Amino acid sequence: MTNDPIVLLFVAIHIIAAGFWLSQFVAVIALERFAALVKGKPAEVAIKMAEGNVESLLGTAGGIGILISGLVLTFQFRYGILGIGGVNTPMWLVIMQVIFIIAMAMVGALVTRPARPIMEMLGKALANGEPAPAEATSGLNRIQLMSRIVNVLVLVNIFVGLFGVNGVMH
Repeated sequence: MTNDPIVLLFVAIHIIAAGFWLSQFVAVIALERFAALVKGKPAEVAIKMAEGNVESLLGTAGGIGILISGLVLTFQFRYGILGIGGVNTPMWLVIMQVIFIIAMAMVGALVTRPARPIMEMLGKALANGEPAPAEATSGLNRIQLMSRIVNVLVLVNIFVGLFGVNGVMH
């Protein structure tokens, strides 16, 4: 590795951002279990909204942290983006960049955009003390599936990064 303080700072930010993503997985699983316990009751709506907020907050913080620190580290080591530019960009890094782009595109198109109207429906139901509307529940199930796929992509990226860095840097 290196003793350069800038590199070490951004490696730490990268690890912390990955930790946000990992903690999101655990929090969402716990909240989904709580929601299952109160299914059909107004408390389910509050838990589903909390789940969405936790996922959004930790996912956004993790994604932005990974993006910024990853770009800084990529340029610091004189690697390229998707193998373009830079000097000898390792294949594991190109794979990680492709997976990251796919995951972020999925989040933008298949998670964030459809979640807005669903969260509004849930907010209205919560304010009125009503259970989650069927339309919101079905939409939320689709979003949760896409979110799980993104979570798997994130885990794959973490493993590719761990094995790639260890193989290259030792």
